[in-house]
Amino acid sequence: MKKLLRGERARLEAAKADALKCYLGRVADAIRRSQHSYWCRHGEGAAWEREFYQPPRWFRSGEPLAPSGFLGIWSRVLEWYRAGAQYRLRNMGEAYTAAESGFFAEVERLRGLTEEDVVKGLNRGSVFEYLVWSSVQAEREFPDGVSLQLTRGDVLKVFWEFEAFAQNIRSALDTLVRLVAPSYLQPVPTSISRLSRSSFTDEAAAELRAAWTGWGQRLGDYRDCVVHYTPLTLEPFIRGSKVGGKWRVGCYLPDNPSAKHVDRFRFGGQLDVVVYSAATLRNLDRLASKVAELLLRLWRHGLYPCRPGPYFS
Repeated sequence: MKKLLRGERARLEAAKADALKCYLGRVADAIRRSQHSYWCRHGEGAAWEREFYQPPRWFRSGEPLAPSGFLGIWSRVLEWYRAGAQYRLRNMGEAYTAAESGFFAEVERLRGLTEEDVVKGLNRGSVFEYLVWSSVQAEREFPDGVSLQLTRGDVLKVFWEFEAFAQNIRSALDTLVRLVAPSYLQPVPTSISRLSRSSFTDEAAAELRAAWTGWGQRLGDYRDCVVHYTPLTLEPFIRGSKVGGKWRVGCYLPDNPSAKHVDRFRFGGQLDVVVYSAATLRNLDRLASKVAELLLRLWRHGLYPCRPGPYFS
């Protein structure tokens, strides 16, 4: 079986995520339907409860449901950001696949260099062809330990898509905070970073704090850097190293996004942008599922929502 290029695997990850949809959104819809079914049998609740659980409205028969009420709107906001991240991951995979294919095509071209090609390169003032030709002329193959770094326009697209991906994931994390807010007796911060620094010790805060410190803060650093400071790279390169007779190819993110400036970034850790993005989307889905199960449990015990708004500090 042909080994999948990393970009193709990213597109498969995005397709798999599409099949899962947003579990939290389905839970929110189930809660709203159950609440209105209960009200139909026993009479409606208070005005603030009706606003919180407000059912979807049908504009005309056959048209999609319009989100309404606190729970309906914020669960759909989460789906919006998550779908945006999924779309960006799919686009990243397509651009990455093109960059990988271009890299291997260039490797094949370089393996076939002739003395005439070398002379032409030297006449242009380039020693690159000569150096490559010198290293491969004996066996027409690159030896282990050699590295190639090629600049390609496809890699620009990979990083542009990643910047949008990071923004969507960061917004989705803040939306999860808004969704758990009605379970608190006092207003809560509207961002996951501020909630993580707060003194809340309940289960929802613990889950969100663990996600932020475990993987969200690094993602937030990437997002903050491109929004407030500089791009993550000004050199759109794809890098390959020959190890054990095989090429290891990647487009890498900086190890230290908190440095906040492209001149101070380091790339020694070789954190591949597509591998990192696919793992981040999976982390978001796992977190959203945990929050959904928590909200469902609280609702069944009459603790969600526990009071009328405002919910945010």
